[in-house]
Amino acid sequence: LLLPFVSAIWQVYLLYGVLLGFTWHSTGMVASTTLISMWFTKKKSLPLSVFQSAYPIGWFCTAPLIGSLIQYYGWRGTWLLLGIAFMLVVAISSYFIREPEKSYIKILGRDGLNEKIHVRIAVKTRFFMIIGVIIMFMCGFTDIPFAQLWLPISIEWGIGEVVASYGLGYMAATAFIGTIAIGSLPKKLGYKMPFTIFYIIRAVALALPLFLVKSVAAYYMFIVLLGLSFFGMAPVSSAWIGEVFGEKILGGLLGLSGFIHFVGSALGIYVFTIMNSIYGTYYTAFLTSFVLALIILVFCCLIKSPNPKNIKN
Repeated sequence: LLLPFVSAIWQVYLLYGVLLGFTWHSTGMVASTTLISMWFTKKKSLPLSVFQSAYPIGWFCTAPLIGSLIQYYGWRGTWLLLGIAFMLVVAISSYFIREPEKSYIKILGRDGLNEKIHVRIAVKTRFFMIIGVIIMFMCGFTDIPFAQLWLPISIEWGIGEVVASYGLGYMAATAFIGTIAIGSLPKKLGYKMPFTIFYIIRAVALALPLFLVKSVAAYYMFIVLLGLSFFGMAPVSSAWIGEVFGEKILGGLLGLSGFIHFVGSALGIYVFTIMNSIYGTYYTAFLTSFVLALIILVFCCLIKSPNPKNIKN
């Protein structure tokens, strides 16, 4: 609501870069995921995948709408409309959202086996260090930077700006497919295999620009494969961490892993921009990301889910 009234660049940095960025992640990936995990303490990957698929489908649906609003009302008017709409959604949602302890509905799978594990103990385990720290950092380095730098990357690929904007929308659509499709797989295959499959898909996506330079076919294949692997691991990792350590400390663990993911994303954007300014191409960015994706696959093979009963405070 305040963005339409900014008059200096520092105000944009404060409102959009700091406050909006802080509240977006804390209310979405952390608070909402933790709340849903409290309701579904077992078999939580499916409800989490349904919930988190709202991000890419919202990305896909709202991008053209917001573009039209900016065309008719300008960016200030558009921000004001979005702020009012968001306030209405929050007000209505808060009326319906209930915590499990304040509801009379039975919670699926509540057993309390791992409710006493402390955050300080959880973050020191090999399991969380691999999946919540190492992999999350490299994951952030290999996904969000390509979305943020999509336009200059597409132009270097020989794709026009209009086509590139549609390509970003197609990526959001495939991200929705990948996120919603992952829901039932952990029940059949466990967590490790679906988690690893998504990073195999990402490695293949990042390899395409290396061997098929400026190929239009490779461009659209990259869109599909990167989209499929863009967000699908989020419900799997959230459910996996929650099942191992319990719902009581899940918010803290997801907050830490999410922070590390975005540190990797920010560093990736900065490094890729520097690489492009030095070499005049994003080819080195794809090469670096491909190597990191291969390293992620190595760490995926090293993941071993601990028994909550053996984790001692």
